[in-house]
Formats: sequence, structure tokens, C-alpha cells
Amino acid sequence: DERKKLFRGGNYSQYVQVNGVTLPMILIIIDNVSAFIEKTEEAYVDDLVMLSKEGVSHGIYLLLTGATVGAADIPSRAAENIKTFITTEMSDKYAYGDVLHTIAFDVVPEANIKGRGLAYYGNRILEYQTALACEAEDDYQRIKKIDDLCQDMRANWTKKKARPIPEIPEKPVWSEFSELEDYERALEDKRYLPVGYNAENASIFSVDLSETYCYLVTGLPRSGKKNYMKVMVQSALRRGGQIHVFDSEAKSLKMFE
Repeated sequence: DERKKLFRGGNYSQYVQVNGVTLPMILIIIDNVSAFIEKTEEAYVDDLVMLSKEGVSHGIYLLLTGATVGAADIPSRAAENIKTFITTEMSDKYAYGDVLHTIAFDVVPEANIKGRGLAYYGNRILEYQTALACEAEDDYQRIKKIDDLCQDMRANWTKKKARPIPEIPEKPVWSEFSELEDYERALEDKRYLPVGYNAENASIFSVDLSETYCYLVTGLPRSGKKNYMKVMVQSALRRGGQIHVFDSEAKSLKMFE
């Protein structure tokens, strides 16, 4: 919706030609679509269909994997809008044809070879062999090597990081919360005081100061009231606000003195 408003009827390519790459291309990857649909109770099927139809013109691309096209896997309504299909081994020529939208090909991949399949090369359908990401004795060790490489890259990357997928950490901590790009963006607007995560979509939740003059925090003992107040104070301090604290006899907020 943000991009539709920004492009004003144009598309991503036209916007980049005029403004440069000020907006990133977005690639949404979903491995095993049927499991994703099942675990999310079909909540995002309509979004997938919409993105498959309108995403490309707005610089948003889908990469989906599944066993087949149909009600139990990659939704047919989305598959109709997807231009590129790559298959690995399937049961027979007709199964390949269902995915590739044609049976006008002579080659069928050799069976029982991992990574072997059919793909479009221009207007022709050819057999191909997927390369391994790295050499290892088995899939477990291969995934471990890839994971170690990613962790090493993350530890040594000094420039701005890619925007992460919004999620609420199992144990949220201030140091990670205050480094989020959306947190910094919320601080730039004097109207909002960012204090936590929205439980529905993991976005940043902020107190709207334009409508809030007194704010009451209630809860059972040891339910997090003081911690919540500390977060509010931290955000106000980050913005350069003037803080006045009326503490209890326990002086639990003395850290801000």
C-alpha cells in the first residue's frame, strides 16, 4: 500500500529510473508453502495471491517451494500469476506439464538424482542439474556449514544491516529493541514514544503523546511495571526529553539519577 501511494500509478522500474534505488527490491521466500499455509491457518493465502499478481510492478518478488500446484500446496490462484517455474524430480511427464503449463517437451530428467529437473531456458525446456551450496558428507553437515558462514558474515559486517523480518524475541531486551530501524524512525516523530512490540504483527508499539497526557501502568506484583517505566524513560532520554522521577522508598529507579 505504501508503494502504490508512492508510485502514483507507475511501477518500480519507473520509480528507480527517476529516483535511483532509494527503495530496496523485496524478495519474499517461503519454503514449503503447504506447511506455511497450514501453520498460519490460511490467514495469508489472499496476500500471496495479491503479491503474485501485483508484487512485481511494485518491486516485491516471491520465491516459493512446494510439491505441486493445487489446493493442498502452492495455491492455483497464485500459480497462475507466476511466470517462472523450476522443477526437480516429479512422478511423470504429465506432472511436469502441470507445473510448466505445457507438455511440448521431449526430455524427461533422469530419475533418482537429487537436484535434477526441468526449467525454461528462453522458450525451450531443458534438463538441468542444481549445484550444491557447499561440499559436505550429508545434508546436516551442509546446513551446519552454511549456518556457520552466515554467522561469521553477520559478526564481521560493519555497515548497515538489512531490515529484519519483524518478530518478537522470546526474551526481548532493550539493547536489541533500541537498535531496530523502526524504533529509530518512531523516535524521529515527536508525537510517538516507542515502548514495545505490537503483539499482532511484531511492529513497534508507541504511546501517542498527542492524545496521552497521563499514563497509568497497572499489573500484579513482579509483572513488569517498573521495567515498562524504565523503557519509557529510556526512550524519552534517547529523544533528549526532560525527565522527572518520583521514586518509591525502594529507589528502584535510582539508576536514572
